[in-house]
Amino acid sequence: MRPFPDLLGRGRRIRTQIIQPLDANTIIFGMDLKVGSRVVEAGTGSGIMSLNILRTIAPSGHLFSFEFNEGRALQAREELEGGVYGSCVSVGHRNVCEGGFGEELGEGSVDAVWVIQD
Repeated sequence: MRPFPDLLGRGRRIRTQIIQPLDANTIIFGMDLKVGSRVVEAGTGSGIMSLNILRTIAPSGHLFSFEFNEGRALQAREELEGGVYGSCVSVGHRNVCEGGFGEELGEGSVDAVWVIQD
């Protein structure tokens, strides 16, 4: 059985507010994400929305996720990059409002930018 984000999220320590599956699906639909999409996420939080995005864009897409809180960024990096979708995600520690997205995005454009603010 493939791990679904809502199931994976149940076993995680909640660090921030969780976006519920119906809302996550509505957001993903609104961003027109599909397999192969390149997405930038500002505000990784607990990583549950990240998992929903990854489920949609894997196996050929990529999620560049940035978190300003160092502890949350380290935990999310461990969980997301070491998980099922590890090859499709990069987690960085940065305040993108002050420092931008940096050079982690590499060449090419992105299909969507998702920003969540506490």
